[in-house]
Amino acid sequence: MFIHPSHRKEASASFVTLSVMLLALLAVILLPFFTPGVPLSFYLPAHSALEMFAVAVSAMIFALGWSAQLLRPSRRTLWTGCLFLGVAVFDLSHTLSLTGMPAFLGPNTHDKTLYFWLFARSLAAMAVLVAVLMPNESAPATPRVGSLAIALSVIALGHALVMGRMDLLPPLFVTGQGLTSTKLAVELVLVLAALAALVLLLLELRKPRVRHTGALLGAAGASAMSGYFFASYGSINDAYALAGHVFKVVAYLFLYRALFLEAVRTPYAELGASQANLAATLHTLPDLLFEMDVEGNYLVIHANGEEDLLAPAQQLVGRNLRDVMPEAAAQACLAAIIEARRHGRSTGTRIELEVPAGRRHYELSVTRKPVGKAGELHYLVLSRDVTGMVEKQAAIEQDARLNQVLLALPVKAEALGEAGLLQHAVGLIERLSDSSMAFVSAVDESRDTLEMLAWSHEGIAGARPEGLATHLPLARAGRWADAARQQRPVQLDQAGLANDTQGLPEAWPSPKRLLVIPVLDGTTVRLLLGVGDQAAAYTSRDIEALQMVGDALWQITTRIHNGRLLHEKQEEMDHFFQSDLDLFSLVDAKGMFLRVNHAWENLLGYPSERLAGRRLLDFVHPDDRDTTAAALASLDGREDRVEFGNRYLSKDGTYRHMEWRARSRGQRRYLTARDVTERRQQEATIQRLSSAVSQSPAAIIMTDAKARIEYVNPAFTHISGYQPEEVLGKNPRFLRSGRTPDATYAEMWGHLRRGLAWQGELVNRRKDGQEYFELAHISPVRDVSGTVVAYLAHKEDITARRAAAERIQQLSHYDQLTGLPNRTQFEERFQEILEAAAKSHGTAALLWLDLDNFKAVNDSLGHDVGDLLLREMANRLRIQLGEHDLASRQSGDDFTVLMPGAAQAEAAAMAARVLEALQAPVQLGKDELIMSGSIGIAMYPSDGANVAALGACAEAAMYRVKKEGRNSFRFFAPAMQEYTARTLALTTALKYAIARNELRLAYQPQYSLVTGELLGAEALLRWRSPQWGDVSPGEFVPLAEANGLIVGIGEWVMRTAARQLREWQNAGLDGLTVAINLAAAQFAQPNLLDTVRGIAAQAGVETRWLDLELTEAVALRDPEGARLTMEALHHAGFKLSIDDFGTGYSSMSYLKRFPVDKLKIDQSFVRELAAGGRDVAIISAIVQLAHSLGMSTIAEGVETAEQLALLKAKGCNEIQGYFYSRPLEAEAFAEFAAGRRQPHPAAPDSSPE
Repeated sequence: MFIHPSHRKEASASFVTLSVMLLALLAVILLPFFTPGVPLSFYLPAHSALEMFAVAVSAMIFALGWSAQLLRPSRRTLWTGCLFLGVAVFDLSHTLSLTGMPAFLGPNTHDKTLYFWLFARSLAAMAVLVAVLMPNESAPATPRVGSLAIALSVIALGHALVMGRMDLLPPLFVTGQGLTSTKLAVELVLVLAALAALVLLLLELRKPRVRHTGALLGAAGASAMSGYFFASYGSINDAYALAGHVFKVVAYLFLYRALFLEAVRTPYAELGASQANLAATLHTLPDLLFEMDVEGNYLVIHANGEEDLLAPAQQLVGRNLRDVMPEAAAQACLAAIIEARRHGRSTGTRIELEVPAGRRHYELSVTRKPVGKAGELHYLVLSRDVTGMVEKQAAIEQDARLNQVLLALPVKAEALGEAGLLQHAVGLIERLSDSSMAFVSAVDESRDTLEMLAWSHEGIAGARPEGLATHLPLARAGRWADAARQQRPVQLDQAGLANDTQGLPEAWPSPKRLLVIPVLDGTTVRLLLGVGDQAAAYTSRDIEALQMVGDALWQITTRIHNGRLLHEKQEEMDHFFQSDLDLFSLVDAKGMFLRVNHAWENLLGYPSERLAGRRLLDFVHPDDRDTTAAALASLDGREDRVEFGNRYLSKDGTYRHMEWRARSRGQRRYLTARDVTERRQQEATIQRLSSAVSQSPAAIIMTDAKARIEYVNPAFTHISGYQPEEVLGKNPRFLRSGRTPDATYAEMWGHLRRGLAWQGELVNRRKDGQEYFELAHISPVRDVSGTVVAYLAHKEDITARRAAAERIQQLSHYDQLTGLPNRTQFEERFQEILEAAAKSHGTAALLWLDLDNFKAVNDSLGHDVGDLLLREMANRLRIQLGEHDLASRQSGDDFTVLMPGAAQAEAAAMAARVLEALQAPVQLGKDELIMSGSIGIAMYPSDGANVAALGACAEAAMYRVKKEGRNSFRFFAPAMQEYTARTLALTTALKYAIARNELRLAYQPQYSLVTGELLGAEALLRWRSPQWGDVSPGEFVPLAEANGLIVGIGEWVMRTAARQLREWQNAGLDGLTVAINLAAAQFAQPNLLDTVRGIAAQAGVETRWLDLELTEAVALRDPEGARLTMEALHHAGFKLSIDDFGTGYSSMSYLKRFPVDKLKIDQSFVRELAAGGRDVAIISAIVQLAHSLGMSTIAEGVETAEQLALLKAKGCNEIQGYFYSRPLEAEAFAEFAAGRRQPHPAAPDSSPE
């Protein structure tokens, strides 16, 4: 049986023990020399020893079940223990009341001792069932006493019955007879209970272990086997009874093991794993964890290293945190412990300590932890290093203070002035760097002198001493001035300053630390900022902050100074710049605007403040900037004045043309400008008009009021061929061709004399005599007074446009291949004729012609030959037309002829002439081709009253001719419309024929004329429609090909035939080949090889037993592609045959290149074979051709013995036909093939194949 891996180890030990016990049981039962009788002198001590051992084990089970409730309360363990308390007491009473033992509470009898024993056995069985069936639910503490009380009550009740009312109990043992039926029945029930528990435990072994099933399995098995012995002894001192006691003790031991594993070993193992997991978790914890009492004494310490501890862990345990921490940190920790005592937890307290890893910041989380039952509390303190967070927060705060300082400086500058700003800045940098003193000094242009500008009054006791001058030579300054000399920040500690404080105010206290940074303007030191006595060493952030404040101070003080100078100069130019004349501006040597006059705003839209600080070049057109910059640059020493022009950007986004004059005075440029935009625009407009007229592709002629030519543009010369000097002064009438109607000229002059413009078409003549068409637009030109002083003619050559329009007309109404009217032109003319016929009650005839077998010719000979045939047929059709008849090409090889006023006789005569004309041979190189056609005729008004109806009727009649054999004509009849409707319905139904299981296959046997054996069969498709019954393949196969259904149907045929062949082979019909037709669309599929090979593999059929048939037309449509496909099929093992050979345009050059195995002679040659003539010669030629190319031949449609004999005489290899067998269903073919019939005359089927 299957045992889940989690049970195998424990269950194996139980199975081994039970197997040994079972072997012992079988030995007792089967060995003949075993005698159950035991002397009483041996039985009593042995029985007492076993029972006392059982009592001891039972007491242990009770003790285990009772005490386990303190560790893991469980109803199952509790009840098992209480039941075994009863087992222990009853077993003890049983032992003491045994016959032969001293009297126990009265005389000892067999029934007395047996009832004590039976009660013990029953409680043991119940305990086993409880251990197996009761869920292991947690038991509350209070019911434990109740369970014990119930067990004691059962014990008392049992003793009362046995000791006081034995008469109420049935006897269990009869001397001389043995055990009674009552005793045996009870034993049987107990054995069955043990076996039931055993079965449940065996089933439990199949599932993952949730308890110690193996030990319980041993208890149940041993208990069941002990029951056998207790039911088998015949006397009270029987050996079977002793054996049963041994087995019982084993069962108790198994049960004790199960309870011990569940109640003791498993909880302690889980506890150990939990402790190990806790230790691993604490080991990986990145934070420090302390356990303390409420006084702050260290009790337990968990730390991964000692770099974050104030002292090694073993030295801290037992000490108070006040002894090892600074006072502030210790008080913060004790406050967090007190808060946790009150509220259960405390978070967020931060302390700062100096530890071996350096000065660190820690965040404390404290929770209280109950210990013991007296309500004593300890506290778990989690200490997390947040130094990085604190430093980041400090940096953010410092950045915020720095930003506030930088933003406030410009505002303070306006309120305090330069000196007040510097003094204010000293206090700012002092607070920003947490320093006790600060100063600001200036360095002069020569870098020789320092000037003390501002200093910290709080850091200096009293004012500046008299001995300290305002200006101090740099050479006399101490090391603190190295920042000016080295142009980099300098930081000095107390040792560096002790012997060199020269230049510092004497009242300053001796600083412990000093930081001085230089403020540079380019490479020149402008200011020195110094701070001193920060509590800790200055950092790079302090240097960066002071550097930013210094740079800002320098920029602001520089701006204050420059502003003062500008204000002085401003007043000098105010009067001059109030002028509103031309643009005036003042720029510096770099081209920056210094000032502009009001004309800038009036003309260009720029207020003066918009231009302040901008370059003159910023508003110059990009294409003019280089020339403007070069003109201004020439003022630098070479020229004192210059003139130039450019395009200047105005506020509205447009560019104005400006002419500039500039003069130079020192570093300033004085510029005046004048707007010449309007003048330039007028000049440009005149130039554009001249260029437009000159470059116009249309001819432009200007005459005076008397129509004498004054101007012609180059396009006139190009169109007419006349040079300007040849036409100036002439009247344009010399261009006339004589083809323009006189009415056109009259209309033109009528408009012009009335002062109106005229537009129309003229036919004129070029200088070379060629005529051309013009679209002319002539307008009168008036002077200021309104008098016509000239005429302006705009003429466009539209000769090519008219030719294109005529060509478009031709393309849209005539077929480009045949030159006949197309469908659109034909239907328009047809509608006109029908409308006229309706008014005059006349007639009309519509002939619909379709060329016979044109698709096969087109596929086999190519589209070029097909196009040649269509043109030739169209010419022959055109020759037969009457004066009023109209022919057209509808599409493909379909033509129509419309005969207005024709009767049926005239229509029939026309159809006959057309058919006769079509059959004249067509010369194709050295070969000739004879075509034929099928014509359907519809008459107006009898067959229809509109174009669509008559066309449908004529086409339906044409299809009836096709169906009846082609090369004829027929008038429309209503039944034909029904045929068309049937065709549509069949097409629709055919789409679902496979899904509806309406298709089936018939198999026509193929016979060898050489060996006389059955070779195989051709799979023939049949369709049995629920609506139309059996539909002829000749009707539905063309529909499938025309509507794109043949590929799916062809694959179904191949799969069905392949599966059927496999079934025949399985039935013992080996060596048969099945021929399957491939349609043209199937053969053209790019995945044909994969498809057929997959079908064969799926059916389990070798490819050599499948013969794939295709027609000549299919093979010759794309000879090279067909060759590659056929070679692939041939290499895959398929046989290949050419079907209906001889009926198409056979190409010997391609045939010899195809890997063909067999040529199939069409039945049209076989049908008239007995009459002799050409068919015999054709068959003989096909057979000889096939044999010469290494191919075999098969003739289809053989129906007579005479045909068979002639074919055999000509060397044909194989036949199929009704003479040999009609097509058979699969079961019938199997029966036919089993007999391997020889050919014999068979009555032909009433319906040919």
